[in-house]
Amino acid sequence: MFFLRCTFWLAIGFVVIKPFALDANTASALAEDAFAAGKNAVIEQAMALDCNDATCVTIKSAAVVSILASKPHGLPTANRNIEEDAPIPPLRPLWAS
Repeated sequence: MFFLRCTFWLAIGFVVIKPFALDANTASALAEDAFAAGKNAVIEQAMALDCNDATCVTIKSAAVVSILASKPHGLPTANRNIEEDAPIPPLRPLWAS
């Protein structure tokens, strides 16, 4: 019974954690799609506001223009040289050798 329970929860964990292979290109495409969908949803909500005042119309149009001009930040790349960011340990003192 213990073996069956362990197998069941291991299978559930594998399905939840890694349902499909997610490489950098797929993750980037998913991020761009999510960003575009979020941008469209915000623009639709902003356009749905009823404005009669000139200030409100100006602010709404400025907000929509700034949202349209924004770009996704993207995902960090794995090709970055990490050695430059890593701290260098101090040299060993002479008395310790």
